[in-house]
Amino acid sequence: MRVVIVDDEKSARGILRLFLKDHSDVEIVGEASDGQQAHDLCEELKPDVIFLDIQMPVLTGLEMLDVLEDPPWVIFTTAYDEFAVQAFEKNAVDYLLKPFNKDRMAQSLVRVRERIETSRAENAAQTQKVAKELEQRKVLERIPVKIRGKIHVVQVRNLVLAEAEGDYVMLNTFDGRYLKEITMKYLEKHLPADEFCRIHRSSIVRIGEVQSIEPIPGSSSGQMVVLKSGIKVRASADGLRRLKKALGN
Repeated sequence: MRVVIVDDEKSARGILRLFLKDHSDVEIVGEASDGQQAHDLCEELKPDVIFLDIQMPVLTGLEMLDVLEDPPWVIFTTAYDEFAVQAFEKNAVDYLLKPFNKDRMAQSLVRVRERIETSRAENAAQTQKVAKELEQRKVLERIPVKIRGKIHVVQVRNLVLAEAEGDYVMLNTFDGRYLKEITMKYLEKHLPADEFCRIHRSSIVRIGEVQSIEPIPGSSSGQMVVLKSGIKVRASADGLRRLKKALGN
């Protein structure tokens, strides 16, 4: 069983190394102290199991899972609250609530041994579901995107406009444009409601970047939203009502 340990605390990684020494079928093939390192290690080494912390610098454990292709089995090591633990229990192989002891970790290994023969495709769906369910209760602050094999984190504070492009969304920011496999429905639900408004089924704009609302040339009733950057975005009737309410008009 090839294992990667991911935790930003050196002492926590050391405890896991010590506990895992008692298991002859376990080979620790790598360690990482943040989500970006973890992503790169997993892409390179293809471990069977990750012991994964959640709150880490660069990328959180959940953000890393969101962009990791073909993820291995995941055992969370977390000091998360009870609500999150319940979500893990339904979907992950196991969770270890810090502080945990050697016997509790051994139980996790028993569980993962029972499942390790199952297909990676089933595991990928399961682990990504964990990440998505936990993210459902959060207001988005960061959106990880993959660019030529590397992860770039889009800060929501820099997001100006999100536009649907097929199964993807183009994230227009103050410093560039990034394509992300995500739904408009998810963004509408999780972007800060006091900062963003869905003005069309295919467009969400930052309210503070709206410069004007103008008629579409050649249209008898259509209107568009003009952003401070000069970008023009078509708006639906319902979208305009929502935007005008948000603007206090």
